[in-house]
Amino acid sequence: LACARLASLWTHHIDRHNIEDVMALFAEDAVLHGHGGVVIRGRAAIRKGLSRRDPNRVTRHVLAPPVVKLTGPDEAEGVAEYILFDAYRDQHPGLDILPIRTPLAVGEFHQLYRRIDGIWLIAVHKGTSIFRRQEA
Repeated sequence: LACARLASLWTHHIDRHNIEDVMALFAEDAVLHGHGGVVIRGRAAIRKGLSRRDPNRVTRHVLAPPVVKLTGPDEAEGVAEYILFDAYRDQHPGLDILPIRTPLAVGEFHQLYRRIDGIWLIAVHKGTSIFRRQEA
């Protein structure tokens, strides 16, 4: 359950641009697989990469319950399917509720977890799109 909670917290905090809360989910030597094959290693580098997120971009991930499998006494792997919606606040000035578009993506989050000093943390995070909206 602790590992499944990490997947849910990832989407909750990333959608709200709570970078420090996201960072608390990661092991110090964590690996984040970003868009376009970018691989970011270590908490400091992940923080730097995530801090570049556009503050005008509003995202919401709708997450299915993660499937988690213990692979060792202090290791686990999990996958959670997601649907991602997005919009840009600066394209809709004055609106409290943004217009909805078709989802940007449907995909999976693959995470590896490691228990360190009794606390489960994300050791590896990789998102994979299965379907992606084609922009006109």
